[in-house]
Amino acid sequence: MACVVFHRTNFVWTKDHDILFCRELLVTEPYAHKVRSVERAKAWEQIASSLNSIQAPKFRVRTRSVRDRYTLLTTRKAEQLREEEKASGIEVTPTEIDLLLEEILEKEKAARAEIESGDTKKRKAEQDKASADIRRLAMERMSQTKTRESDVGETSSKKKKTRRSSHEMLEFLENKSERDHQMKQEELNLRRSEQEAITAMMRQQQQQVQNLQAMFVSQQTQAMLVLLEKVVKK
Repeated sequence: MACVVFHRTNFVWTKDHDILFCRELLVTEPYAHKVRSVERAKAWEQIASSLNSIQAPKFRVRTRSVRDRYTLLTTRKAEQLREEEKASGIEVTPTEIDLLLEEILEKEKAARAEIESGDTKKRKAEQDKASADIRRLAMERMSQTKTRESDVGETSSKKKKTRRSSHEMLEFLENKSERDHQMKQEELNLRRSEQEAITAMMRQQQQQVQNLQAMFVSQQTQAMLVLLEKVVKK
């Protein structure tokens, strides 16, 4: 197995180092947190600190070095598993490091699915909250409009006690018609705003899905290039 030398520290990864490293990965599980999140960064720091506290074999690693080693080991193992799936009739006896890496890949896949599911639920909750806020605002405005109508009704009721002219009655009806039209227009505007908000959220969700797909295609393309490079070298 090829060794990777990190400059400055002059540390060399061995099989024993990799086994202890994988065991620590299964305990800390940095992949259970979102990429580039504070929690994930703290998990890598904890792994580096735990490894450096081991006396034998001795580690001299940093956060970046353990993260790079993780990427190297899991990428190499994923390629190996794909090649084994294509091969037929060949039995391979797994070593301890093989079993550890397979378990890590399985847990990483499950954690990624859980994170994506959580993001979807969060977006749905945000969308529902936005719709609820818009509906609440619409109800408040309708309530205010009805209150104004009630006030006008009370005023007009008092005025009925006095004899009003035909001109006053006509003016009252015209004002009422204008208020009714204004209320309907406000309701239409609110419904339009709600639909626009929902459409914008759906577009945002679609864009995020497209970004995830593009990231997945990019990762697969990179893996294929690495595999082709190995085939060419052979």
